Amino acid sequence: MELKNIEKIVCQVLKLDPILFHSECRRKDIVKAKHIYSYIANNLNIYKLRIIGDHIKRSHSSVIHSCTTISNELTYDKKLNLEIEKIKSKVKANQFDQTH
Repeated sequence: MELKNIEKIVCQVLKLDPILFHSECRRKDIVKAKHIYSYIANNLNIYKLRIIGDHIKRSHSSVIHSCTTISNELTYDKKLNLEIEKIKSKVKANQFDQTH
């Protein structure tokens, strides 16, 4: 699974313009999308933190912060849980399609 595909799925599910995803804008919805992207990409255990961060012009420590933030929010935010599960299922389906 390429990072670009994960980004595309996150943007689709969250209804976010991919151009905004790569912007320097600090709007809450954009920051949340980057946090979710980092969390999903890190959970796949394919890419190093530095590579995940490079894709969104962030440091490896920002990726760690994103993952920690999402992990903490998942304990109480049901809507976030649903969004993450939807993204994960699309990522897994996309992985399956690429291997077959």
